[in-house]
Amino acid sequence: MDDVVGLALLSAGALIVGGVVKGALGVGLPLVAVPLLALWLPAAQAIGLLAAPVVLSNLLQALEGGRLAPTWQRFRWLVLAQLVATVLTVRMTLNLSPAQLSAMVAAAVLLAVLLLALQPDVQIS
Repeated sequence: MDDVVGLALLSAGALIVGGVVKGALGVGLPLVAVPLLALWLPAAQAIGLLAAPVVLSNLLQALEGGRLAPTWQRFRWLVLAQLVATVLTVRMTLNLSPAQLSAMVAAAVLLAVLLLALQPDVQIS
């Protein structure tokens, strides 16, 4: 039973750290929480565990802005494309070995850190 409580506390801590980063920067919950969770959980479980918190935090962030209709109008195709990409990605990751999935998580984190460091000037109109 102590192992379960310890894992729950560690997992809650990873989500809190990810939430603090998202609160401070507006992005970063999965970028921070997945690698932390993957230290004690299989990568597939770490990714799956974040599905609800990511959707909830994004929804709360959208509602907090108060401009839900114009924001949806502007980004609806991006949201729909992300939904399709998520479904396809889940199907693809189910066929990966744990080592392959861990390598992909590591590559995604390194790419995100690189992009944050370089800060490319990308405009969405």
